[in-house]
Order: sequence, then structure tokens, then C-alpha cells
Amino acid sequence: GVLPEELRAFVWSDILFTWQRGLSGGRLPYWDTYFEYPPLAGYLSAIFATLAPNALGYVAAWTAVQAAAAAATGALLWASVGRRAWIWALAPQLALFGPLNFDLLAITALVLALHWDRAGAPLRTMTALAAGTVAKLFPVAALPVILLRHPFIGTRAAAMRVALFGSLVAACYAPAAGATFTSLESVGRYSVGIGANFDSVWGMVGATLVGMSVAATLPLLLVTLAGLVVTYVAVVLPAARSTHERALPVALAVLTVLLWSRLYSPQFSLWAI
Repeated sequence: GVLPEELRAFVWSDILFTWQRGLSGGRLPYWDTYFEYPPLAGYLSAIFATLAPNALGYVAAWTAVQAAAAAATGALLWASVGRRAWIWALAPQLALFGPLNFDLLAITALVLALHWDRAGAPLRTMTALAAGTVAKLFPVAALPVILLRHPFIGTRAAAMRVALFGSLVAACYAPAAGATFTSLESVGRYSVGIGANFDSVWGMVGATLVGMSVAATLPLLLVTLAGLVVTYVAVVLPAARSTHERALPVALAVLTVLLWSRLYSPQFSLWAI
């Protein structure tokens, strides 16, 4: 209701959609209305929906958070790779898709986890990785990579780090796990529940199968899950074992998730960058 009518056909915001679908009027995600995203995004949305007087205020609050996350990512990258951080800061995808969804929270947390891993701070690394996972799930793909340090850490130390990661994730999910629209929905939805949208490669494969009168949902689920596991084991884990540097195998882990994901959204390009 703010932009001129002729501009409204050229914009989309998943964040605005969550407001229009059910958060307007101070209603809370999980408790009052369906919310498909992990709980860090949900709890912040609850705060903003309660405080914002209208859709513009809600979107503006989220835009400020996303801008801060983008800046924090840039600062962390500058500390790690110097001037190459401009690749992130000047990426067209950042301007176009950064405010579209909640991805920048998870990206910042993942970059921070790598930063702390290089600094030899395992507890902070696990904390950042857990924060990313409860924002957008995909950072969990980096967990095995970070654990497979060279030289290898002991089994006891690895178990303690996994326990810390799991405890933090569980603690974040727990408050709304028993809500009417449970926070656990995001886990099932994005792992096995969601089908292939037509924007993805798998959506086109599925449409071809449907056109041949073949039920596509289960075959696509089995193929993509098997492909994810095989690629991770055959490519990502050997890369993690062969180098002390975490960035390359973590990048391979994220790209593996993207390759076999049945869902495609344009802001996923930010994961790759």
C-alpha cells in the first residue's frame, strides 16, 4: 500500500507475505498462525508483529535486521579475506534478494562460525552454527565438516560439541514445539515434506514425469535424498579430511544442499556467494 500501483507488479517479499497471511494485528507465529520457518525467524517475527503498527513497520524492522546481518557478514569476510569481501558487498543478488526472506541471518551465523573455528574457539563455533540452523536450517550441513578437523579431534570432544549444538537447537525449538502450529514443522517440511517447485531443476523433472502420467513425488524425494547423502559422503567428507581450512569443504556442503534441494528460491544464490 506504499508503492505506486505501477511498481507493485515488480516486487515480492516473503516477509511481507507472512504479515499478510496471518501476523497482522499482532498475531504470533506458531501460536496464532502457521509459520513455516525455523524459530529464530519466528520469534523475531513475533516481536516485530507485536510492535509494528502496520505492514510497512513490520517489513521495515526486518529490513533493518537484514541490513545489519549483511553488514556483519561483510565485516567478517573483510577480516578473513580482505578486499575480496567486496564480492559480497557489491553482489547484485545481495541488493535484489537480501531483504526477500530470512537467509541473511543464517549466512551471518555460518560465516561467524567459520571465523571462530579458525580462531580455535570450538564452543563459540558450535553456538554460531546452532544460531544459523535455527534461522534457516542449511548451516547444519557444515557441522560434520567442522568436526572433521585435521588433525582429528577425539571422540569425546566431538561428542561434547555435538551435544552443545543439539542442546542449543533444541532449546530454541522447545518454546513453540507444542504450539498450535508447531515450530517443528520447519524440520519436516524442508527435509522431506516439501515438493519440487517448478523453478527448480527437480520441478521440471517432476513436471515431465507427471506429463507421462507417472507419480513424481516419492521418486523425486528418494532420488534427491540419496543424491544428497552420496554426494556428501563422496565429495564433501573427503575434502573436509584433506585440509585444515574449513571454507572450501563448507562451501561444498552448502552447494551439495543446493544441488539436491527440491525447492528453489532466488535468494539461495546468497548461500553460494
